[in-house]
Amino acid sequence: MRNRISIFAMSVLSVFTFSLTNVKALTIFDNGQYNLIDYTIADNIEIYNSTQGESTKVDISGSVGQWDYSNGYTLEGGYVDVYDSSEVWLSGADIEGGINAYDNSSVYITDCDLFRLIPPDPPVYLKGSVNSTIYMSGGRVEQLQSDGFVEITEGSVGSFYSTLQSYVNGVLNMSGGTIYGDGVDDGLRIGGTAYVSGGTIGRMDNYGELYVTGGTFDYLFASRETLISGGEFGFIAALGETIIAGGQFYEIELWDTLIIRGSEFSIDGTPVKDGTFIFDGETDDVEISCILASNESFSQTIQGYENSMIILEAVPEPSTIALLSLGILFIRKRR
Repeated sequence: MRNRISIFAMSVLSVFTFSLTNVKALTIFDNGQYNLIDYTIADNIEIYNSTQGESTKVDISGSVGQWDYSNGYTLEGGYVDVYDSSEVWLSGADIEGGINAYDNSSVYITDCDLFRLIPPDPPVYLKGSVNSTIYMSGGRVEQLQSDGFVEITEGSVGSFYSTLQSYVNGVLNMSGGTIYGDGVDDGLRIGGTAYVSGGTIGRMDNYGELYVTGGTFDYLFASRETLISGGEFGFIAALGETIIAGGQFYEIELWDTLIIRGSEFSIDGTPVKDGTFIFDGETDDVEISCILASNESFSQTIQGYENSMIILEAVPEPSTIALLSLGILFIRKRR
């Protein structure tokens, strides 16, 4: 335990040498019980299991960290480290420094402010290790960095004013909330596997696996395997293999392979059953129209770059599938 504390102190000194001083007073919770912080505590906090292995739960509805402007812009405390299988719950909390989730620990955010706008301060971050879990159902986080599991149902990550990029290298489940980003160099980078069924995303960069069934995207940069069967998209850069089977689209740029699953295809107004279209020039446009597998209409002028390709993959029309289903049902009844 003491080694962990000394390592933490060294990391704070290495990270924050450029703009602020952190006073490293320390409060430790390791009683294996429920603990409530509904007041301001000007310490760093560490949370561990009890010596018997029982998880410690700390519920923070007050403030962690306090600024001392009379002593050269000093942050007193403000950092929360969670270890073992212990938990921290943030319900109306104001965290001035950041949160680190180690081991098999969990962070639950229902209403929290991990955010700071005063430059050149470092961001207020939320970090998760490989086996950690982060559940976000409210509040706002300036920068999210996780190698573990993250679930977002409400709340926000980033801001209009930030140029920081957050990342999830483990697993992300997102059904609501907001990821800010303006298409320049911020938003959320996926390095693991992400499932998005709702929410609003300013910018997302996929370097892992991305499965989208809903949500609204301003910018999506798809460098690795991406399957889209729903959602709304302002701009997509298909930099790796991208599959479209549903959704609404405004602008698509193609640099690799785009697979479109549907029926009633046409290329530049000429009906085709299926096939492959290869861009052999430096850059070119082609208009693709069809009924997507989701039964949504698709009509898009796609800008393709040299050696990129569009594969039109025919699937049965929804009406055909419905008729086949009725036929199977009729045969079963007769038997």
